[in-house]
Amino acid sequence: MVMMLVVAALLSPQEYGIIGLCVVISTAARIINEFGIWQAVVHRSEPDERFLNTAFTANIIGGLLTTGGLFLAAPWIGGFFGEPVMTNMLRVMGMAFVLDSIFYVPDGLLRKGLRFKSRALPEVAGTFGAGVATITLLLLGGGVLSYAVGVVVESATRCVLTLRQISWRPRLQVSLPYLREITSYGKYIMGTSLARTVSSNMDYFIVGRVLGAGPLGLYTLAFNLANYPVANFAQILTRIVFPTFATLQGNPEYARRVYLKVVRIIAALVTPALVTLALLAAPLVVGLLGEKWQPAVLPLQIMAVAGISRSVSFPSADMLRAFGFPNLPFKINLCEALVIAAILLLVVSQGINTVALTVAVVLSLSSWTTVTISCRMFGIKLRDMVRAFVPGVTLAASGAGTILSLRLLDLSLLPDGLELAVPVAAAGTAMLVCLVTVCRSFLREVVALAASGRSR
Repeated sequence: MVMMLVVAALLSPQEYGIIGLCVVISTAARIINEFGIWQAVVHRSEPDERFLNTAFTANIIGGLLTTGGLFLAAPWIGGFFGEPVMTNMLRVMGMAFVLDSIFYVPDGLLRKGLRFKSRALPEVAGTFGAGVATITLLLLGGGVLSYAVGVVVESATRCVLTLRQISWRPRLQVSLPYLREITSYGKYIMGTSLARTVSSNMDYFIVGRVLGAGPLGLYTLAFNLANYPVANFAQILTRIVFPTFATLQGNPEYARRVYLKVVRIIAALVTPALVTLALLAAPLVVGLLGEKWQPAVLPLQIMAVAGISRSVSFPSADMLRAFGFPNLPFKINLCEALVIAAILLLVVSQGINTVALTVAVVLSLSSWTTVTISCRMFGIKLRDMVRAFVPGVTLAASGAGTILSLRLLDLSLLPDGLELAVPVAAAGTAMLVCLVTVCRSFLREVVALAASGRSR
């Protein structure tokens, strides 16, 4: 979050838009490089040495091909968007794919063993290293290329530290039966992730191509801020959910209870955060980053509302994949991508506010479709889903009510920092009071869950 805001403050909207385009393209390339292989490792009940080595070798080959492909395609991509600086950025970022290909299978083993404490150090160290490298190079005048270097630093740090966490040592080996098994399962995982990425970022491509890097930078900041609670609460929690569901394939009743508990926790974390973000978008964006980012306020508010639906769809898709139905999320995300592309091509000329509204509506409908299919397939009743949202909605209402009440006062006389800090502190206090009073049963459930985790 700090790196995102610092980068936005140091760069212009156009430069920020260039980074956004490069991130989307490299993310799509990374999904192809990954090919769902670590998920195949997690899904398999007892992967032996030959299976793991085959998965590792497939990743290495994929990493080399992806890096080479992006190196050759980078000039064409830069020319397509009219931003030649993208060529060097993409080539530098592509170097991270080889490092990632070494990382995926060891990381999959940690996930399969539910060793998330062991995953913490590589993840945190990689993120911290990327932030330090990026901000340092920006302050030294490195420009947008600073971000690309930070990506490589993150991958290298994460790769080295993850290998130190496992006893298995990979070697190059291919077993054709295992390779067919891995690709048969992984193609749907890759397809789902790629379709989700393309559909979620189709707006980036179209805005960047039609409106240019400047409007794209404004839209990118709005999307990144709105996506922050989703990526750092919902998506991280579902990294635990997928391997957990994979171990519960023979116990669907218990899996249903786990699913509802995960939805309840995600809703309680994400809903208050996104509602607060939507209400405080103006002092956050303009107060911290300056007037140049004012046009990003309304898209941020729109995307924040859509994030609530998106966050709940992640455990639904993971449950379908874990129980052997990876094709269903893939088909939903593919349709989502096609619908977004078709509508945006018609309305993009009307500006980023219309783009944000279009994307928010389509992503919300797609997300609830995934949730509905998951509930129908696993016998989850509507009233149980409604109950799962009660703590999150209650906490969000308490915080929103406090913020709206403060608007009766004239906080604009306060310095920019206090104009944001006062309502954040007041909303946080109100939600804390609500948690220990109205939502006491949910609080006891979370405390019990944390205590059981420490005991294990």
